[in-house]
Amino acid sequence: MKIVKNSLLSIGVAFALTACTAVGTNTQSSVAALEVGLTTTENAAIAYVRLPNCGTPNAAPVLCSDPAVVAKLKTADMTAYQAIKASEAAIVGGQSGNLADAQAALAAFQSIIVSLPK
Repeated sequence: MKIVKNSLLSIGVAFALTACTAVGTNTQSSVAALEVGLTTTENAAIAYVRLPNCGTPNAAPVLCSDPAVVAKLKTADMTAYQAIKASEAAIVGGQSGNLADAQAALAAFQSIIVSLPK
């Protein structure tokens, strides 16, 4: 569980980085910060997914991963990833990326991680 706690701390740092860069005008830096936040959040999700399944017969793990939560993590991860990549592609193409959608998707993913048992 130490891994998940450390990952949660990292998410807090990622939130701060994302919030700071959102205020700036450099959209490429903002997208890069979102990608860092996504990677950090994915690492915390991986730590949770690797816990024994809560439905494992003949086992009563203190901490376990709920398959429903794992499904939510996967969906939120893909949504955040696609939103960040869409912003990145738009910026590379000379358009303004929709950072607000990417930030909202990442925040939704991070909120699932933060709500996990500690």
